Amino acid sequence: MPPEGLDASPLAAAAVDAGQHDLRAMFQHIRSPHPEAWRAVGVYWLYNLRGYTRLFPKAFVELIQPVSGPLRLAGSSTWGQVLDWRQQVEPAVREELLCRLVGMDVPAPSRVFPLQSQVATCDAGFP
Repeated sequence: MPPEGLDASPLAAAAVDAGQHDLRAMFQHIRSPHPEAWRAVGVYWLYNLRGYTRLFPKAFVELIQPVSGPLRLAGSSTWGQVLDWRQQVEPAVREELLCRLVGMDVPAPSRVFPLQSQVATCDAGFP
């Protein structure tokens, strides 16, 4: 749930500095107890959104690729694209998802989502 008093999306242009700060803090948190970590891999549908990718260095964004193989939906953030930053259902995304269910490939149900997950890999020394 969004924190109390949040007036705009965390991916808004005005939030870029805070988002980049949070990413640096996250990587420092990972490196501190795990200095042996040499690579970070992210699989996320948000890599489709400019508001998200602008938080990362250009070299990182250039390496983002489609996921190969099936994507598990249990515990996945993939469902998050159906909600806005206030945790309200996005009507257009809901409608597109419902329309796409008709042709769903049962072995690959994640393919019905409008925004497909992407994979990004970077040096754990990021950023």
